[in-house]
Amino acid sequence: MSKRDEELRKLREQLAQSFEGVYDSLGEAIQGQSASAARVNRIAGRMDDVAGRMKETPQDMTAFGADLSGQSIRLTRVEKDLRHAGYRLARFTESIELDITDKANRAELEALEARVRRLEEDRPPAA
Repeated sequence: MSKRDEELRKLREQLAQSFEGVYDSLGEAIQGQSASAARVNRIAGRMDDVAGRMKETPQDMTAFGADLSGQSIRLTRVEKDLRHAGYRLARFTESIELDITDKANRAELEALEARVRRLEEDRPPAA
């Protein structure tokens, strides 16, 4: 082989290696683009899901609002029941207090009446 043929062979090998590097880089770039495209497709799919949920959201929010309204009505009823029970408890407590006071007053009255009777019994007869 001549010197020139040897140089051409080396250049062809270098060119082939360069092309292999370019093809490898191009293949990696294509795979990277495919991966990016797949990510973009996944994101687009998620965005479609979110958009679909957003379309359903008004109905969900209406149902949620109705549920909250129902809860509010139930809480109002419970509050009224508790208030009524509080009034009944206050009246019961007041009646107990009155009963205790009444018994204490009766006992005090009976003690005073007994004291008056003793004083009348201890009093000397009038002349």
